[in-house]
Amino acid sequence: AGDGAGDAGPRGGPPAVQWGKYGIIKEDQMYEKQEEFLAWLSEVKGVPQEACSQRDLKEHFSTYVEDFNTATLPDEKYYNLRTWYLKEQARKAREGADAQASAAATFERTTFDDEAARKAELARERAKRSEATTALMAKAMGESKGSSALMEDMWQ
Repeated sequence: AGDGAGDAGPRGGPPAVQWGKYGIIKEDQMYEKQEEFLAWLSEVKGVPQEACSQRDLKEHFSTYVEDFNTATLPDEKYYNLRTWYLKEQARKAREGADAQASAAATFERTTFDDEAARKAELARERAKRSEATTALMAKAMGESKGSSALMEDMWQ
């Protein structure tokens, strides 16, 4: 087309840009691509919208339009934020389902006798309490043994 877009890249390689891969937008479509543009402005350029005048926004949008049309934006979300968001939600749902499946695979019940499982759980709790009581009594006996030895020393 005379502007060099779509021509072969350096040393006869593949084209350096893919003109219109995600569609073609014009500079007067700022409000149609507002969500994507503002995300790009803050995340890629690091410029908060509030810090820009209307003129600054139009200049930044001109750069955005060029990158959009040449398919050189850093992430697909800057082309269509809504589509990217839906894909991202689906990916997260898949990952969550995979995590639940792997967690279920690591704990698989082999017996389905709820009463026996509850009895075993209660027995483990009783054993823990018994051990704690025994340890407490042993500690108390050790302390009283020390004091009784002291009393014997006093009587002699």
